[in-house]
Amino acid sequence: MTNQPYLPEAELRRRAREEIQNGRLPESPAASIWGGRGSGLPCAVCGDCIRTDQVEYEIADPGGGEPFRFHPSCHTVWHLECTSQPPGSHNTVGQ
Repeated sequence: MTNQPYLPEAELRRRAREEIQNGRLPESPAASIWGGRGSGLPCAVCGDCIRTDQVEYEIADPGGGEPFRFHPSCHTVWHLECTSQPPGSHNTVGQ
């Protein structure tokens, strides 16, 4: 079984940017990350459920809400999008 989402990297990056811009994902990389067996819950980037036979990365919500869960490759593209621009430059809501 694959541990990768079925979407191409360009689409994953677009989705990650959109989630950051809309404030649904943090715009800065997490200070710590937990990894383990998938929970069956959806990935914060691709939306596919992270099956129990897959690896899941989890980061805390800086706002105190539910943690964010990612496939490893989705976490990587989110992290790349976070670091591709200075903090605050992602938020285009209302522009």
